[in-house]
Amino acid sequence: MAVKIRETELVLSRRLEERSVEVTASGSLRLPSELPDAATPIRWKALASVDRVVADAASGRLEARGTLRGWVVYAAAGSESPDPAGAVFGGRLEGELPFTASTDLPPDAGDAAWQARATVRDVEGRFRTDGRTADVDVVISVRFAGVVRERTTAVSQVSATPPDRVETSSATLRVSVFQGEGRARLALEEAHGLDLPAGPTSRLRVLDLQVEPTITAAEPHDGGVLARGELAFELLYAVQRQAPAEGPPPGPSEASAPGTGEQPEVVAPVRLWDVHLASWTSPEGFETTIPIAGLEGTSRVRARAQLADASVRTLPAEGLVYITCQVDVEAQAVDARTVPVVADIRSSGPQTVEQRKVPLRLESPAGEGRRTFTGGATVELSGALPPVDRIVWSGVVVDAISTRPEAGRVHVSASATPWAYYLPYKPDARTNGVVFAFWPGAVNIEQVVAIPDLRPDAEISASFTGLSVEADLISRQTVEFTVSGQCLVEAQLPATQEVVAEAVAVRAPGPRQPSIYLVVTQPNDTLWKLARRYRTTPQQVQSANPDLGAREETEPLPAGSRLFIMGQ
Repeated sequence: MAVKIRETELVLSRRLEERSVEVTASGSLRLPSELPDAATPIRWKALASVDRVVADAASGRLEARGTLRGWVVYAAAGSESPDPAGAVFGGRLEGELPFTASTDLPPDAGDAAWQARATVRDVEGRFRTDGRTADVDVVISVRFAGVVRERTTAVSQVSATPPDRVETSSATLRVSVFQGEGRARLALEEAHGLDLPAGPTSRLRVLDLQVEPTITAAEPHDGGVLARGELAFELLYAVQRQAPAEGPPPGPSEASAPGTGEQPEVVAPVRLWDVHLASWTSPEGFETTIPIAGLEGTSRVRARAQLADASVRTLPAEGLVYITCQVDVEAQAVDARTVPVVADIRSSGPQTVEQRKVPLRLESPAGEGRRTFTGGATVELSGALPPVDRIVWSGVVVDAISTRPEAGRVHVSASATPWAYYLPYKPDARTNGVVFAFWPGAVNIEQVVAIPDLRPDAEISASFTGLSVEADLISRQTVEFTVSGQCLVEAQLPATQEVVAEAVAVRAPGPRQPSIYLVVTQPNDTLWKLARRYRTTPQQVQSANPDLGAREETEPLPAGSRLFIMGQ
């Protein structure tokens, strides 16, 4: 007659509550030497990237450190031409601004793996009197996300031979095991031909640049995550062309009279600037493998990309622009498993089975849904902005997203800020240049995304991808924006399952049992098991063996250790 108990070690992953922190980074940046002095800024932009995340358990603080890079479009001090783009320049500012964001560590963080993602919320700047140095203030939102890996044991099987009787109730756990994450920074280059009417003699000026990295595929490969992606580019630029001279050319009647020495007045040709927008996707894309230890072929992997820096230089003689950018690629791997365990034990016979139960906090995917949407808004120019002649470039930034789960579906609400570059109608000295305008939160997006079998208590995250914007001019003062894209909703289901963590068979006390035992510990023995087996307490076992030191009663003891136990 015997009772056999089999235990299994479980490695579980649990997401911690995400936290967002807003910080302001301030500092000075300078115009590159090839750009002229600045008079009036038109648009400020900034790119933020997190370089390091530090969790200090001693101070209880979680800290993210990163860098900011700035870009400006501005009107130069002095105009080359009365044409709308004549005095407008743009480019990346020299220098970087460091920033630090910190928050309190959650009390249950343990040895969590942390990551942080930075998003620029607002940029303000002003040029000093030298026209070269810009004082910039940037508001950054940093979002921290942590995953804890927890190890525990669970009883997976109990069997007995007569006359002992054991009955168990089992449970099947769906667990997501966080296997790791990694990050790589890629240096990518792109050359692209532009439409230059005057050929190699054209003068070319880049005003603004937008680079959007997108992950197209991610899969396990050679002990890591193979991520493939593409880069979408939008480039606002101006090209100078030569317009005909003002007035008719001089005719025979206008020729100088003999002997007078006077020549007719010749009007110099006017050089005009045409503003263009070039949009394209890099045909080569990018590919990288991010190593993650312990990755398996069945693991679920995910990757995402974020632009960290971008700069551009022009090669008018070849009709090209040359773009250099840095892209941060992050990857995560999660192994989804199904584990059978014992939830309860009932026993009778010469031996009884004592058990210790623990509640396990689990997370499992509860569904995913996608929905293509179209939304929009009609906006009016403020009184300070000049009327519109032609919209050159427009875009949108999603400001805030909220979700509300119901049975089988999720309501997603979001606000977005549309923006546009445009040429003013009948430009004058006050509006000599490209105008930038934006309308905070003007576009509201409401979507219902179906996720079958979704429970209302699921944890929901939503995002918008593939955004495209169309701007139609209704009048000189009114613009209609149409925004389209895809709404992605992911659901995680938190649950708690009580399982048997440890179990031990306890014999009925006999009349001749010794009161002192010399025990050689076996793998997975704990103070709790030994105390139950020999009918004593963990505190008494520990006091009789001071060499053990301070130890939790559920912590595994070193196998092969010799312990003295006072039995009852």
